[in-house]
Amino acid sequence: MPNIRKPVVVILTYDHLRTFECGCVFEVFGLPRPGMGPGWDRCLTAAGGPGCLRGAGGLYLEPDGDLHLLAEADTVIIPGWRGPQDVAPAPMLQALRQAHARGTRIVAICGGAFVLAQAGLLSGRRVTTHWLHIAALAAHATSARTYSRVMSCLDACILTSPGTPAGLYACIHVC
Repeated sequence: MPNIRKPVVVILTYDHLRTFECGCVFEVFGLPRPGMGPGWDRCLTAAGGPGCLRGAGGLYLEPDGDLHLLAEADTVIIPGWRGPQDVAPAPMLQALRQAHARGTRIVAICGGAFVLAQAGLLSGRRVTTHWLHIAALAAHATSARTYSRVMSCLDACILTSPGTPAGLYACIHVC
């Protein structure tokens, strides 16, 4: 039997992680699915910054590795973000730019679109985020075309989705 390379999905984790969004992503990509065969995705978690990572509700996360994992990713998923005004660490933004330059598919759930905006990856693209923050995203990514009331926006290899239910849908879509 030939050695089949499993697609690599990397969940980008960060301090004050949105645990519900991360849990939804892990449910789709990280749990073994009986009968899915040898091509099922390999799912890893990458720390987007140094130090101990805390999630909502006092949870602590020990990721599989650091930002170097993005170099082997076929898909990178950003499960939410802390808030529209929170600045992502420069190494995280650079790793996302490098992944995008290699053609890696990037999925941003809810506020994860703000991280892509900070990385400069939304220019000229159709994008969305949670309805509560769509105006803020339009202000952050002035050259992007923002859409509200959609389940997701796929533009080339970048997929953005509004809230968590739509993020789950987006994960299933790229699965």
